[in-house]
Amino acid sequence: MNRAIVVIAAFFSLIVTGCAQGPATSPPMHSAQGAVERNLTRYQVLNNFNGADEGAFPTGAITPWLKLLYGTASDGGQYGAGVIFRARPDGKDNYPLHYFDGKQEGCTPLGGVTFGNRSATFYGTTKSCGNSAKGGTIWSENASSRKFEVLHAFDLANDGGNPESPPVQIGETLYGTARNGGTHGKGTLYSIDMKTGAFTVAHAFGAGADAGYPSGGLVELGGKLYGTSYVGGSLRLGTVYEFDPKNGTEKVLHEFNGDDGERPTVGLLSWAGALYGVTPIGGERFAGTIFKIDPATGNETTLYNFGNEAFAPDGVPIAWKDALYGTTRRGGKGGKDFGTIFRYTPATNKFEELYAFGGKPDGAHPRGGLVFLNVDRQDQFFGSTYDGGKENLGTIFTMTP
Repeated sequence: MNRAIVVIAAFFSLIVTGCAQGPATSPPMHSAQGAVERNLTRYQVLNNFNGADEGAFPTGAITPWLKLLYGTASDGGQYGAGVIFRARPDGKDNYPLHYFDGKQEGCTPLGGVTFGNRSATFYGTTKSCGNSAKGGTIWSENASSRKFEVLHAFDLANDGGNPESPPVQIGETLYGTARNGGTHGKGTLYSIDMKTGAFTVAHAFGAGADAGYPSGGLVELGGKLYGTSYVGGSLRLGTVYEFDPKNGTEKVLHEFNGDDGERPTVGLLSWAGALYGVTPIGGERFAGTIFKIDPATGNETTLYNFGNEAFAPDGVPIAWKDALYGTTRRGGKGGKDFGTIFRYTPATNKFEELYAFGGKPDGAHPRGGLVFLNVDRQDQFFGSTYDGGKENLGTIFTMTP
């Protein structure tokens, strides 16, 4: 079969169709403990999103802070524009922290949250709304006081816009990416001075063979920032790029060629001096890859090609002990095609499917990856599914490794 036709078909098969301050006493989320037999599967649903008060369709990573879990739901809530939520790792007392108003605050928060350095304040973005340009917003909220603040509303033409990931803090500066707009129309890398609030476009993507449409977030390694882009490079199949905050320069480290993956949509993991990531398509079976990048040379190593049963990896992988853990949006044993949780051990090149999602009652199509947390001396992974679960609007889950 013509490779271009296969890739296009695979790409379209990946698409999943699919605010004001919350009340002083927020309605509890619906606990779902016992929905799946933990002693048999090691998997448990902690919460089923219900749309109206809790939100729906979580997409970003869940972030732990002081033994609690924070994240965003891209839809639903009081104004139908998305929700910031907080959950306990035992599935009790989960509730929404903030409802986006769909106007000045923005709408459709996709990327979850990141916490500041040694701070109770966390940060995130909305993909749309915010002002007349509807380019989205950057916002902050304090986990203790619940004070919510819009830090910036994007002007697509000048600032870029439609961010899909939260900013990260380096020193006294926030850095992040906007997927679209900017000078060359293919997104920007921005900074915000945390003392003055000044917003600066640090780099405009898309000139020539430069990276373009950065949808994943940034990760710091050795004082530099690294990310991925959906297009860019000589073949326009996506890149891994480097940005140096000290001198404001950006360069492409690696250009994907299809055989090693293509069209990355999530950011990178910094682990043991190297960068790790996934592509949702491309590779030997056109079903995605796990890759490793040497930040000093830009040399890429394709570690694993998806496609036997699990495919379309989504969410930044995490490292625990000697292995990488992550999720796929598609595939799964039994042919249900609701996605998987996987483990990959680089030293032995061993890939294991740890769990196959079933739609109801346990969720489907995870898009935010996993987060590790030790709870009561028990190592656990937590994550969310985009849909599935009791209401088919997504779940928060836990799994013991």
